[in-house]
Amino acid sequence: EEVFDELKVKLNHVLTRRVPLIFYNTHLHFQQTNTTPGFIPEGVGGFFEFIKGRVVIPSTGSLNDFKHVIRHELVHVFMTNKVFRVLTDHRIPSDALPPLWFVEGIAEYLSTEIDDQAEMVMRDAVLNNYFAPLKNMFQIYGTFLMYKEGQSFLEFVEETYGEEKIPLMLDNFWMYTDFNKVISYTLGKSLEEIDSEWLLY
Repeated sequence: EEVFDELKVKLNHVLTRRVPLIFYNTHLHFQQTNTTPGFIPEGVGGFFEFIKGRVVIPSTGSLNDFKHVIRHELVHVFMTNKVFRVLTDHRIPSDALPPLWFVEGIAEYLSTEIDDQAEMVMRDAVLNNYFAPLKNMFQIYGTFLMYKEGQSFLEFVEETYGEEKIPLMLDNFWMYTDFNKVISYTLGKSLEEIDSEWLLY
């Protein structure tokens, strides 16, 4: 409920329905859940089921991790609900979402601080030349680096352009089918300029 009140303000959006949270007391029971078809891989620490809007989370024994995962999944709930509302208000089919790097990046950005591991991953990517700029983000689709690059980009936006630009990207989501154009419009610069500023950051 604390996270709920915080996200209302940060994402400038209010949910009008209850969010079903399904908790499992062990990871083994979580992996056998019937809330989604198929087997859940070992690395998955929780998920948001987009169709029915349910959050499914296991307890790992660490209260810190548990809070982080709850926050992360609730960001997904708020973000998808906000995007649905924005698209519906502009009479656009509401089956679209921002790219996965942004979806996971904003969930990490709003649920945890940049820690040593995140710094290390980003520094290694930049120094060893496998950092993916916005226009090539598809190359690291689904990887841990994608999560951390998404988080890093939003930290960069907050420090450089102000944190109000982040929910504004979601407000402007209806304007273009290409999300990079949404970013460019919201920040008022070309994607190339934004990419080079972020790389420098």
